[in-house]
Amino acid sequence: MKTEETLKDAIWISQFQGGNEKALRDVYELFSHSLVLFATKIVADEEQARDIVSESFVKLWKRSSVFKDITNIKSFLYVITRNACLNHLRSAKRIKASHARFQVVTEQKVEPVVHQLIKKEFLDLVYNEIENLPDVARQIFKMIFIQGLKTDEISEQLGMPPKHVLNNKNRALALLKIYLFKKDLLITTGIFLLIAS
Repeated sequence: MKTEETLKDAIWISQFQGGNEKALRDVYELFSHSLVLFATKIVADEEQARDIVSESFVKLWKRSSVFKDITNIKSFLYVITRNACLNHLRSAKRIKASHARFQVVTEQKVEPVVHQLIKKEFLDLVYNEIENLPDVARQIFKMIFIQGLKTDEISEQLGMPPKHVLNNKNRALALLKIYLFKKDLLITTGIFLLIAS
């Protein structure tokens, strides 16, 4: 079992700076578990916390040459993980605000045709991104949001458990949400998530 003490010698840090895979794996094994616990306490979602920690290690690997010792590495990982958690919470708050703004429309009993128009505008906006989704996720996305099929219907047609249908739906939504955030289309994301719920 690696400890911080065993990773403090000059030879090891030299290997880490050079991008040595074993040295990188040592750091992952030493800190990943505690970082996931740390991130989970902030975002209250273990799966999201694991994603954030994985991304933190990717950022660490890309900058491995700049670290002088294990203490710097540890500090960097905790700071960057904390910042990513806070960014995630801010994004979630913006989505919630978008939901609230769009709720005003639904409370006014807007005609179904307006909902269809909004849905069509959104789908037109992200059509290219839909086509870039992984095959199964793309197929299920289209069956739900274009053909209007229910989870059970898709499950029966594809011979796939309903849970797998939902997992692929959620995967498609997550990938499209990333695209929307990159394009700063937060209100549209709120509309989309409301329609998709």
